[in-house]
Amino acid sequence: MTPDPQFAQSDEPSALALRFDAEYETDPHAFQRRVRRRAMVCCALLPMLAMLPLLSAFLIVVLIWLKQGSLSNAIEMFALTAYAGNIATLVRLRALYRPNKFERQLQPNDAPGLFDLIDDLRQASRAPKIHEVTITTHMNAAANQRPVSTVLGIWRNELIIGLPLVLAMPEEEFRSILAHELAHFSGEHGHSQILVTRARVVANAMLWHFSDVVMIGFLPIRRLNKFYLPEFLAMAAVFDRRHEYQADSVEAGICGPVIAGNALKRLTIAHSYMAFLQREYWNEIPDPGCRPARLPYSDMAEMLQHACAWEKAGIVLQNDLEEAPGLYDSHPTLTQRLNSFGADSEMPKPIQRNAKHLLEPALEGLVSGFDDLWWAEHSDNWNKSRNRLSRLKALDQITKPQGPWSAPVPA
Repeated sequence: MTPDPQFAQSDEPSALALRFDAEYETDPHAFQRRVRRRAMVCCALLPMLAMLPLLSAFLIVVLIWLKQGSLSNAIEMFALTAYAGNIATLVRLRALYRPNKFERQLQPNDAPGLFDLIDDLRQASRAPKIHEVTITTHMNAAANQRPVSTVLGIWRNELIIGLPLVLAMPEEEFRSILAHELAHFSGEHGHSQILVTRARVVANAMLWHFSDVVMIGFLPIRRLNKFYLPEFLAMAAVFDRRHEYQADSVEAGICGPVIAGNALKRLTIAHSYMAFLQREYWNEIPDPGCRPARLPYSDMAEMLQHACAWEKAGIVLQNDLEEAPGLYDSHPTLTQRLNSFGADSEMPKPIQRNAKHLLEPALEGLVSGFDDLWWAEHSDNWNKSRNRLSRLKALDQITKPQGPWSAPVPA
């Protein structure tokens, strides 16, 4: 998560990152406590800032009442309407976590092969019980830990797996990625990260929704940007990156550095290849018919496994290998992660078979269900694009000469 460009920084980004890395190395537990304390303060700031416009409006009303109808009341009432706009920002704030309709929960009998694999990896990584397995449409996987009762120490563990990820990976590399996510569970990274992640979202909410809050000449966000938020977000990024290194170490220990490295590199390429397929899908809208014969996720089921044979795969991989680390990045760069467990930077070989058989017998229903949801959401735009393309093709036929001796068509 990258903060807004208006963040001011007291140190050079590299110096700040090095300082926090050194502090983490010196005393990891003390560093984590500092991050949690700052995250709690950050979360508490949002309701405080939301109250500033209300307090300002109240003070203006009091001033108007004390002056009992002076000539300057009109100006003050105009100021009150400006503050009313700030108050409305509280209403516009969206929930930090919203359910995604492009997701499906799996039960063990839906995909027994997948659940057997998860159980094997859970024992190898000493991870706790997985309560939910959710399939989404993202090219990724994630370990989500939600508190049921923090007092009693009860947490609910959800493993999130992207359908495109399963379609793009061979089984051994998909297994490696699952081992990485289960290592987050065994390290209980979600217990400490949930507060930090929420504070990150709150920081951005403050930035976008309360940047214009003013009270008697005081600009809260500007001062927070200068003295508080940059350091908090840099510390939180160090905190997150250390968790990634720990999970990478467990992953390489279970599956080996070669497979773990190939999984990371193939995932990098598959991200870009999926975006390319989505662009091409919209660029090749067929002329006849109202609904495409093949919808996106049906296409991905056949195409994503060929990501490393894509003509631009080498360029994509090289660009990611050359990416410089960022101060606020929650993940290390690809090169940093490969170096951490001794993997090479060579292009992974094209795969012969992806891991989609692990989702049987639920695979067909997942693909068709996501396709139906996609069509319900995008059908209007699809038909508009199809009609526009038809008009452009018709216009091209009208204005194009039919042969070398054809007369120009009048405008």
